[in-house]
Amino acid sequence: MRKLLLILLILVTLFLIQLFFYRYSLSIPDLTLLMVIFIGAYFGILEVVAAGLIAGILRGSVSVGTLHADIFSFIFIGITSALLTRYLDRSSFFVHVFITFVGVFLLFNLRLIYLNHVFQNDVDVSSFLSGNTASMLTTIIVSPFLFISLKKLLID
Repeated sequence: MRKLLLILLILVTLFLIQLFFYRYSLSIPDLTLLMVIFIGAYFGILEVVAAGLIAGILRGSVSVGTLHADIFSFIFIGITSALLTRYLDRSSFFVHVFITFVGVFLLFNLRLIYLNHVFQNDVDVSSFLSGNTASMLTTIIVSPFLFISLKKLLID
């Protein structure tokens, strides 16, 4: 129970850091997404569902009308990272990059589908990608380094 509370505290802290620095740069990594992917890779399904729920609520609270989509997306991405790391070496640098790429890809596509179908937007992939490319790339690049730090903090 204490470890779950520590995980959720770190998740909220990373979200607040991301929220604060997002005003200054659009290329800040998605720290909330990285934490959910990390929890999926290194902890159980209960922890990743709880973290995905909290991350979705936090992200949805600053977005207009996407609360339930964010909750679903983060839980789905966390469970996907948990399933992927059952078959891969989760301590590998390349696996960290790969599962983060999968998580970013899923989040990107789930948001695009949601915006197009629920809000009846005609957002195409190229215009949506052009506004999010820097953030997606920095998220993928930062992932192994953040995972190593989180592993030392929470597991070792």
